[in-house]
Amino acid sequence: MDFEDFKAGSSQRLKRIQDELRQHAHTTPHRHLYKQVLEALDGTGLEAAIDACDGRTGKCGSIFCEGCCSRKIEQLRATLDSHFRQAYDDEDSIRANARYVTVLQGIVGVDFTSIITEHSAISAIQYSVDELRKRLKRVKRIARDDYQQALWMRGSIHLEMLNLSDWWAAADFGAETAKHRTLRGFVGEGHIDSERQILVHCHLVVDIAGMSDKDFRKIWDRVFDDAPRQVLSQRLYREILRNGISHTHTLDDAWKGISRYAYNWGNNRLVFANNWGSGRNSEVMAALDDFRVQVMSDSGTESKLTIRDIRFLVMSYDAVSGKAHRGLSLSWQPKQ
Repeated sequence: MDFEDFKAGSSQRLKRIQDELRQHAHTTPHRHLYKQVLEALDGTGLEAAIDACDGRTGKCGSIFCEGCCSRKIEQLRATLDSHFRQAYDDEDSIRANARYVTVLQGIVGVDFTSIITEHSAISAIQYSVDELRKRLKRVKRIARDDYQQALWMRGSIHLEMLNLSDWWAAADFGAETAKHRTLRGFVGEGHIDSERQILVHCHLVVDIAGMSDKDFRKIWDRVFDDAPRQVLSQRLYREILRNGISHTHTLDDAWKGISRYAYNWGNNRLVFANNWGSGRNSEVMAALDDFRVQVMSDSGTESKLTIRDIRFLVMSYDAVSGKAHRGLSLSWQPKQ
């Protein structure tokens, strides 16, 4: 779609997006990300625990603490590496059985009207996470009972704040993707009162232990059927593109990248996602590039989380993580 046609057809939406982006520029300063988090948490009590810890002493356990986050990343990387090295004799066997799975559970509206409405939204997020865990247990049970497969898994819960106005505007621009259709499936015929939504989902590495991809996929489709493309299962990449140049992607690269992504705060770099799940559709990717350049960049800044957004995101993660700081971790361990 041409930018002028987009402006003519969606002028009010465009103005709202760009006004909001300009507001983000004033409310979220360009500082070190951890300092932004501490600033957003000022007065909540969480900032004191994170600032006093930094992974050095009491280990506050928050993924928004630089030291504790680094420790969680390394623990996951080491676990993935150790399991697959012990389970299989060679790299080809590891790649044949390792699957990187992303599961989208649903969206929860965020209401900033009052402390009460914010806490109500956090409770709704915790409930959604509990439902996700139950469904994952069902996947494991079906694999065991119907396919006689004992699956091993490690992963983490992800909470991503979405600005739906960005998503719908991208669709208006001709850049609707598979992830758009998943979100529309979650919304259904209902009305979304808040453009701020938390996408509750998880990222997993599963050892399928020789199970066929067809059977593996059938299980997920039985359990997660709320919306299109709710589950994505992928093999590990052997090569990746950087700046148009192909690079070998080793198993060590895969474990490091997956582990870092597992604890990237849901909103990497504290900005709203700007890829919209484009996949490999060249026409859609071209439309997204146009949308980023002509619409998102027109405001002179990225679509950043506000101080209020960051505070809510951290508090939501803290609630899900729990007092023992284990609530984000996911695992299946076959019985010996």
